[in-house]
Amino acid sequence: MNIKTPQLSDYQKQMIDSPLNTITEAGTKIGKTVSHMWWLFREAQQPHVQVGWNYWWVAPINEQAKIAFNRICAKIKGNPNYTIYNSSPYTIVTPKGSKIVFRSGDDPDSLYGEDVYGVVIDEGSRMKEGAFHAILSTTTATNGRIRCIGNMRGIDNWYYQLARKVQDGLLPTWEHFKFTADDAVKAG
Repeated sequence: MNIKTPQLSDYQKQMIDSPLNTITEAGTKIGKTVSHMWWLFREAQQPHVQVGWNYWWVAPINEQAKIAFNRICAKIKGNPNYTIYNSSPYTIVTPKGSKIVFRSGDDPDSLYGEDVYGVVIDEGSRMKEGAFHAILSTTTATNGRIRCIGNMRGIDNWYYQLARKVQDGLLPTWEHFKFTADDAVKAG
């Protein structure tokens, strides 16, 4: 099976190729979503991945999670190697038998229980802090990596506080990125 890699800028590659958990503060329309959709899609199909492994895209509400789901589905449409479930939680089963699941973080209690090997937290600054803690619990046993992406939305929220801790080097298993519209323009 041949999957065409999207053309990514250097700063997008930095975000998704980090071996650490990441938190990215960035403006709108700089390519956070597309780069991280690719990261999650790629992670769920690595050679070491096993049948039944879970990879999650978590957005503040279901409608936002469905945006990423629809975009990935459009890229794999007609490929018989993937199975798509169009009801909540929206799910893509890869040829390896791993699952990419698109979920809402609106009810943090609904995120506990599964073992998850990779997560994108989309629009993290708009998500409840409880969802972040639930996601941490799902990745602890698997050592799954987390990618937090979002716009900054005030300074009185968990996302901003986490970004500062990572930026200050207080969490050595995390890496911080910050990109602006100017970075996107410079990258073409």
